[in-house]
Amino acid sequence: MKGKDTKDKFVRSLYELAKTNPIDKITVKQISENCGLTSQTFYNHFPDKFELALWAYKCKVDELFTIYREGTINWNEFLKGFINGYDKNSRFIMNAFKNTHGADSYMAKSASYLKDKMEEELIRIKGKDALDTDAEFLIHGYVCSLLNIIALWIDEDKAIDEDKMAEIMLEAMPVKLSCIFVS
Repeated sequence: MKGKDTKDKFVRSLYELAKTNPIDKITVKQISENCGLTSQTFYNHFPDKFELALWAYKCKVDELFTIYREGTINWNEFLKGFINGYDKNSRFIMNAFKNTHGADSYMAKSASYLKDKMEEELIRIKGKDALDTDAEFLIHGYVCSLLNIIALWIDEDKAIDEDKMAEIMLEAMPVKLSCIFVS
């Protein structure tokens, strides 16, 4: 079995178990047994269940940045794709947001990953000197805002549609970042 296929099996298993259990109560053994694999196989791919939970998110963010860099999508479409990933997995995401804490916080780890990817993109577009302290703070603040807005949106049973959410997230972007990512 190929590595991505194995990882996908573990992710599907975690998502299935998370339908009825808080993530912090699910064990690696349960995840492994649920998908017919061993704990050793799990540890060959992930250091812990929290990295497993984050793996699918990282894949989605990487995919979106790849097609954004290619010019296939603009920033608004990037945001729609980002939101769509949360919409499709909203029950799991809220479970992860509510039942992971501290160093294992899904919210903090996903924010950190998106922040790092945005910083990489800023450097790619504008050069190394563009990543100054102001830009770092703006990106960090924007990313934290995005994830909190999404959590609120999911928690309120998605009271507005994805297009409106993308519009709100686009409007929330600081001007200094908007000039780089949107134009």
